[in-house]
Amino acid sequence: MILEFKNLTKKFGERTVLNSIHFSIKKSEIVFILGQSGTGKSVLLKSIVGLLKPEVGEILFKGSNIVNFNEMQMQEIRKKCGMVFQQPALFDSLTIYENIAYGLRRHFKYTEEAIQDKIQKVLSSVHLEQNILQKKPQQVSYGMQKRVSLARTLVLEPEILLFDEPTTGLDPVTTTAINRLIKEVSIQYKTTSVVVSHDMKCAMDIANRVIFLDKGSVIFAGPTDEIKLNEHPLVRGFFQEVEP
Repeated sequence: MILEFKNLTKKFGERTVLNSIHFSIKKSEIVFILGQSGTGKSVLLKSIVGLLKPEVGEILFKGSNIVNFNEMQMQEIRKKCGMVFQQPALFDSLTIYENIAYGLRRHFKYTEEAIQDKIQKVLSSVHLEQNILQKKPQQVSYGMQKRVSLARTLVLEPEILLFDEPTTGLDPVTTTAINRLIKEVSIQYKTTSVVVSHDMKCAMDIANRVIFLDKGSVIFAGPTDEIKLNEHPLVRGFFQEVEP
């Protein structure tokens, strides 16, 4: 197991957002975390990289409980966990080349030649042409900005990719392209991918396993081919979206 959640509980005031969460993720899996809005999916993702701290429980990364890591220790975890946010979150004042290079320059001591090589490799992986590198983010489409955001994360070669609603705001064609891209890069880079989403169709197409959250609790955790057998009303409701 590369990630394990044990009795994980997170509250905001009197409201319990995550309620004794318990499940694990294997190395190189693509796992989708599904559920309605406000049920704790993004909170779970942010807890992995220390942006939020749970009140109770453990998050094990390769066997080590990271919940009480200090900031310096969490910086090392974040280098291994690439976060792709709901919005592209690119620097408007920087070129696309500079956006992709930003993390390499900040966290490592690569030569500029090595940075160029890494960017060329990752650009091909996300199906972007070299001629966009000197453009600013606002000069390319929103779908391309999403790809640049993924490239910026991939260039750091993380062990885990964390996607927070990666297809929000995209048209159906671009949504399908981004979903396929998640699977492609997960296989190419041999990463573990954790995807927070509402997209049941995509989960059925590319996920190895699915975790369903409802009111902060896990109501289903298992392979995608077992979803059709689950009788929980929320799970059934999501599955009916993709049933013929």
